[in-house]
Amino acid sequence: MDAFNRNYKLIEKFIRGSGSFLRGSRRVIRGYEELLRGSERFIGGSERFIGGSERFIRGSWRFIGGSAHFFRVSAGLFGSSTQSFGVWASLVEIPGNLSITTREKF
Repeated sequence: MDAFNRNYKLIEKFIRGSGSFLRGSRRVIRGYEELLRGSERFIGGSERFIGGSERFIRGSWRFIGGSAHFFRVSAGLFGSSTQSFGVWASLVEIPGNLSITTREKF
């Protein structure tokens, strides 16, 4: 009977230890799930940031293009003034820079 009691107690300890191990494993799994959710939120935020940056860059290029068009139209209007008085303006486009040169004729 003593051998049976000893084996029973060992089996009981093993079962209790297995329960503790399973509870710890569940905590580890929950931690990994939280880590994955955090990573997904981080990736989503990064994608939104990149998308916003792309929209900003496209908007900047549209603004620069609109400015160049405005200056070209202005130059055309000034260039078509009267014979006696004319102002010519030309737009020189250099990558990254916009410079305007003007010339007056009296």
